[in-house]
Amino acid sequence: MYFSVLETISFIIVENQKNSKMKKSGLLAATGILFLGMSSCIKDYDCNCVTTDPDGGTTTNSTVVKGTKKTSETACDLLDNTAGSGDFEFKTECSI
Repeated sequence: MYFSVLETISFIIVENQKNSKMKKSGLLAATGILFLGMSSCIKDYDCNCVTTDPDGGTTTNSTVVKGTKKTSETACDLLDNTAGSGDFEFKTECSI
């Protein structure tokens, strides 16, 4: 029993030494793909907001939002607003 455990351990060590170069290459490739995948998603997006006043006039405002497209759109949509009531309503619509 003791001899078979030593054989198994030495076999694992030998196999790991044979495959270590391939494992290092694979790990390096996986790290590179992960880095490129993560860095390409985060960008600066322009969030353009148009505010319409009760007289029909408009004001445009732009804000830079940093993140993925989905999170930037969500953050930009949070800037939508309606203030006032009835004939005195100011409405702000924002989009990427």
